[in-house]
Amino acid sequence: MNMEEAFLQRLTELAAKGDNAAARAIELIRDEHDKNTAQEEPHYVSIDWQIPTPGSVNGALELLRMAKTLDGNRETARLMIEPWLVEAALARLEDRRLSREDQKTVVKATRTPRKVRWPDWWEEVPA
Repeated sequence: MNMEEAFLQRLTELAAKGDNAAARAIELIRDEHDKNTAQEEPHYVSIDWQIPTPGSVNGALELLRMAKTLDGNRETARLMIEPWLVEAALARLEDRRLSREDQKTVVKATRTPRKVRWPDWWEEVPA
């Protein structure tokens, strides 16, 4: 088994255990593969390994489409979390609840908070 096969096998195992990021990565790889196999010429899918700088995972989050940098060329640039990731994180809380202050922080960090299916107990309604 080569490294790519081992990587895909591990992603599949994680996705089967409910890891949403792994499932999303598999979906992206399949989409790319399907797009490339539709072409007449043979095309190979490659996996780009990027190790994030210690203390910063921005590039990795963007590569996995888990977050997006807004106003990247300005001093006010900020990394915003995708709605699907917020939903997945909240689902993992089970019976625990966030304080109202923490809820405000989550809403502020979400790229499009109006698209999130907030839990019934959520108090901080996005504007």
